Order: sequence, then C-alpha cells, then structure tokens
Amino acid sequence: SSAARRYPRPSAAQVKANRRCDAATDQLRQELQRTALREEYYNQQGDDAAKLTAENRLLIGRVEEMGSAMEQHKLELERLQQENASLNAKTQLMEERSVLLKKIRQRENHALQLLDQAKAELDESEIFA
Repeated sequence: SSAARRYPRPSAAQVKANRRCDAATDQLRQELQRTALREEYYNQQGDDAAKLTAENRLLIGRVEEMGSAMEQHKLELERLQQENASLNAKTQLMEERSVLLKKIRQRENHALQLLDQAKAELDESEIFA
C-alpha cells in the first residue's frame, strides 16, 4: 500500500515540461491581469468621456441661454436708451417752459406795478383836478 501511494518520480523532460507549463501559465495570468487593467482603464476613459460629453452639452445649453439673455438685454438697453433720450427731451422742454414762465411772471409783476403806478397817478390827478 505504501508503494501504491508513492508516485513515480518525474523524468527530467517532464520536470522541464512542467516548468515551461508553469511559466506559460504565469505569463498567461500576467497577460490576463494586464488585459483586465487595460479594460478597466478603457472603461474608465469611456465613463469619463460620457461625463465630459454630458457636461459639454450642459455648457453649450448655458452658452445658448446666455446668448439669448444677452440679446434680450441688448434690446432692453436700446429701449431704455430711447426712453432716456425721450425723457431728456421732455426735461429740456419743461426747463425751457419754466424759464419762460418765470419771465412771463416777471413781466406780469412789472405790468401790475405799472398799472398800480398809473392808477395812483390817475387818482392823484383826479384829486388835483
């Protein structure tokens, strides 16, 4: 029974073949590890590219929104500039009217003074007449 348990000793050729087989297995294992690492790297690059593409789409959308908002702001600015010009013209007209009204009041006051003076002179001449 001890002889049945004993295995025959491998020959030098078998040992050499086993070593080559082990070396090939090790090489295959290393190549599989490198392949797995490469695949993981490529998958990560794919995920990164997908994220960048989505982010790029969002940024393009924001740029388009900002462009639209800028156009609206330009139109609003033009409208406000026109309104400002109109208000400036109205203000100038009101200031000119104010100057004219002051002159008219001064002349009215002067005319009233002349009237009062003439009336006083007329009253005086009637008294002496």
